[in-house]
Parts: sequence; structure tokens; C-alpha cells
Amino acid sequence: MSIHKTPELTRRRLLVSGLLAGAGFAMRDFLPAFAVEPTAAAKPNNRLLVFYFSGGWDGLLALDPRDNNKFGPDDGIWPAYDLVAKNDGEVNKVMATSKGSGLIQPPGSNIAFGPAIGRLAEQAAELCIVRGMNMGTLSHEVGYRYFLTGKFPTGLRARGSSLSTWFAAQTGDETPVPNLVVGMETYNENLPLYSSGLQVNTASQIMTVVSRLGAQLPPESDAAIQAFLQSPDCANIAHDGENATTAYFAARKKAVTLVSGNIPKAFEFSTTPSPALLKLYTALHIEPAKVQNELNAPKGRAAIAVQAMTQGASQAIAVRLVDGLDTHYGDWQTSHAKRLRDGFDAVADVISYLKDTPDADGKPWWDRTTILCCSEFTRTPKINVRGGRDHHLAAACLVAGKGIKGNTVIGATSDAVYGSQAVHLQTGNVDPNGVMIRPTDVHATLLKAAGLSYAHLTNVSPKIVQAMLKA
Repeated sequence: MSIHKTPELTRRRLLVSGLLAGAGFAMRDFLPAFAVEPTAAAKPNNRLLVFYFSGGWDGLLALDPRDNNKFGPDDGIWPAYDLVAKNDGEVNKVMATSKGSGLIQPPGSNIAFGPAIGRLAEQAAELCIVRGMNMGTLSHEVGYRYFLTGKFPTGLRARGSSLSTWFAAQTGDETPVPNLVVGMETYNENLPLYSSGLQVNTASQIMTVVSRLGAQLPPESDAAIQAFLQSPDCANIAHDGENATTAYFAARKKAVTLVSGNIPKAFEFSTTPSPALLKLYTALHIEPAKVQNELNAPKGRAAIAVQAMTQGASQAIAVRLVDGLDTHYGDWQTSHAKRLRDGFDAVADVISYLKDTPDADGKPWWDRTTILCCSEFTRTPKINVRGGRDHHLAAACLVAGKGIKGNTVIGATSDAVYGSQAVHLQTGNVDPNGVMIRPTDVHATLLKAAGLSYAHLTNVSPKIVQAMLKA
């Protein structure tokens, strides 16, 4: 079983592929084997946002905290929020307002958060936190690819297609770039070409892909080229035995559509924004004069994701939102909380913006959006001799949006060693007779919530966590 890892798509690749299509060969490295395209009835008009926090986040600081007054250096878990507070003014404020516990629990919330959760605590009613997953690995690459595909890798090699690829494949070829991937890996195994992730790292790279190269040809010249490309050609016919030529022409047509429409305008993050773009800047706390500096920060990457979705460019977007969380040394005390908070603030602002922004039907974008926030694992509950935290098997993740039951906590880690615990799938409570939740189960449940199939996970025995789903 081979895995197709989508190479980064650049303007040069797009344009060269379009030219070579006329001769009957191009973009071979972008072509996984085709699967049957879903029927219209199987294409719900939903959207997916995957936000990845790179490096292995500290669950104690945000999604799976402990009371700093009750746990200390002599216990199996040491929150050490007081150490972080010495270097982080926001954590220091939380420590003061929480009487030293470091916990944030908004009125009416069933979820207690750690002191680095930032504005995301305000969205508690929308969030489902999954705690106590056993990632089965302490390797960054394995944990990362496990959450990407929902299948435990073979060695370091990913198995299966990325979640965003499956989402795009099932919702159909409905947008110019159905699967946009920003700063992440992406995989396509035997799914339609259109669902392959288009990989970019920055907004400027997106502009490179979606912008027309050079001056536009006169209409008569363009028409002549189109007629030539569509004329019968022996080479085209010879290469179409497995629909290769058909795929090449489809890719060229998609490329032309991409550079000819309004999509490029969505990624022109101007310092003098239009009223609509200014609304986005305001929601994401972006100062127009500093927007170019923000595009590689969490709020800027979140803006790319929002624009791709709401301006009709993509229906599944996966973004590496936060970097630099692999803090084995004293940088854990000085930088980890801020990086987490910047990322969670961006997620909170995205949710607020989508709630307040109508789609073409006049309904909030949030009503048909699902969000997954994850990292490859969590960090150890104890501080190491270098003043940081190492890799830990237990993990937490966050799911929110369409079909997901908000204000909900699924599972828990133990108070003794912060270990994973089995969970009752119907209630979400810890149950010795229950099951250990895996990324596989989160993927399957998320897809079910969005009205999509999770049959591709059958060979890894997915479990639906009913407690995550709205009644």
C-alpha cells in the first residue's frame, strides 16, 4: 500500500503542468489513483479547520490543568505555574485572580483551563476537550503523523490520507483549492486528485500560486491556445487509457480558474484594508500597519485560514498555527505559555469571527465549520533537571463546531502520574471498563459529526465517542 505525499505546489509547477497537458503528460507527481467521487447526496456543505501546535504542547498549562495549590514538586504532577508567572505577566494575573490555583473556569463552564488558555476560555460553551489519550509514542514525527491521518504510522512513515484530504474528497470538488495546507505535511492515498493538499508556508506563497504570471494574452490569442489544447491529439488519446490526459486537462482548468477569479484578492493582506478585511483584522487583533509582520504569527496564519474558507478558496484547511513548543530547557518557563496563549487566542478569535460572519445563505459560517486543535503529545508533569519538560505519552486535544457537543470534557489523566485512563464512550467519564481514546477515534467522531464517512479507518477499529456528539 503506497502513500502519496503531495509535493509543494508552486506557480511554476501549476503553469508548467498546464502547458505539458497539451502534449499528454504533466503533474505525474500530483496524481494519486482516483477513487469514485462522492455523489451529490454525500457532499454536505461543511468546512474543516485543523490547527496544529508544533512541538508537543504542555497540557497542564491549558487543556488539562491541575490546581497549583494542591500539587507541588513532591507530587507526581507539578503544575509549577508560579515558576511561569515570574516570566509571564498574563499567567501572573491568572495566579492572582485564582488565588494561586492557576485555574480558569468561566461561569457556567464545565471546563477548567490552565493559565495559558487566553481568550479561548471565553468560548468554553463551544468546546469539547478530550483528555487522557494515549499517543503510543514519544517521537514528534510519529505523533504528528498519527494525528494527521488517524492511523499509527509504520515506523516514521505515515499511513493513509490526511484528515483534510478525506474531508475534501467527501465534500467534493467544490472550491478552487479544496484542501489548503499551510506549513504542514499532507498525504493522499488513492483519493481524487482535487482533494490533494496544496502546500504553502506563507501568505506570499499563496499569492505566488494564485496570481497570474505576466501580462494576460489578447482574447484572440488566448482563444487560439484554448482551441489548440482541446483539439484531438494522438498523444492525448494514447495517454488517456487511465484518465491521465483527462486529469491533466482538469488540473489546467482548475489552475486557470484559480488565477482568473477573485481568489487572489482574498490573500492581499493590505495595510489599507477594505471594510470587510478590516473586520477580520479587528476580530483577530491584527493592526493593519503591522499585518505583514503578523502573517507568520498565529493570528496571521489564522487569517489565512479564515480567508481561504470564507472567500470560497477552500473547504478544508490545515494550518501549523504555533511553533517552538519543544521546550526541554528553561525556555519552558519563559516562552511556552506565551506561545500557547497566542495560538489559543487566535483560535478563539476565529470562532468569534465565524459566528459573526454570514455565508452566502445568510447563516453564520460557524454553523457549518468543525475545528480540530492538536499537538503530537503533551509534556511531562514533572520539571526536569534542566528546568523544562520532556515528552509524555498522554495527550489532550480540542474539537469544536458542527455536530460537536460544547462545554464538554471527555476523559481525564490520573492525578498520580498524569497517565491516560480508559473512558466510557457514552458518558465521556473515566471508566476502568471503557476504552483508551486515540486520534483514530477523534477523527472518526469528528467526521461523523460533520455528516461524513469514516469507513477508511475501519482497519484500525475506530470508536465513536458518543459523548462528543450533539444529541
